[in-house]
Amino acid sequence: MPLLRSYIKDGKNLYRHYFLCPYLPLGAGEDSVSKSLLRFKQRLQPDLDHWIGLGVDSLRTIAPGAGTVILRPLRHDETIVREAFPGALDLLARALALEFGCRYLPELLTKTRPTLPNKFLTRRQRRMELEDVYRLTLPATGDGCISADTPFLLIDDILTTGTTMRTLIHILQGTFPLSPIRAFTLTRAANTV
Repeated sequence: MPLLRSYIKDGKNLYRHYFLCPYLPLGAGEDSVSKSLLRFKQRLQPDLDHWIGLGVDSLRTIAPGAGTVILRPLRHDETIVREAFPGALDLLARALALEFGCRYLPELLTKTRPTLPNKFLTRRQRRMELEDVYRLTLPATGDGCISADTPFLLIDDILTTGTTMRTLIHILQGTFPLSPIRAFTLTRAANTV
């Protein structure tokens, strides 16, 4: 599957966004991609391995470098990533890190509180819900150390309005203004950003 490209705009800056295919919400009618993506989120086979394989294969065309740090947004009910109970995105991030020699550092992102699920919120409500919720927790030493120009790859399953990605980009750029940031999602909703 060829890697599709678009941009996420944050203020005056554009950030490269890669994705595998367009997405129609289940409410828009029966769609095999939407059904398969839902099974991926639930970690059901063969869809879990299928999407992970597609992600790894497709990203070979941009090959994130060995110094790249991979992050994913926290689910609405998470305030930290529980590595003992990995979700589908954790498994995707681990596979990408292994394939490309990157680092998946889920502990870098925390939230001050759980949030409402995005799927029922308008773009404005999503922005308000995520305002001042995410925090960057940087380790002082060890494998989690990040230099001033470390590249980041943000991953998610679906890009709908881009609000969550913009929030993460904004937080990273505030701490790492020299770091290149790219985003990768499995799908991108029609009429996005």
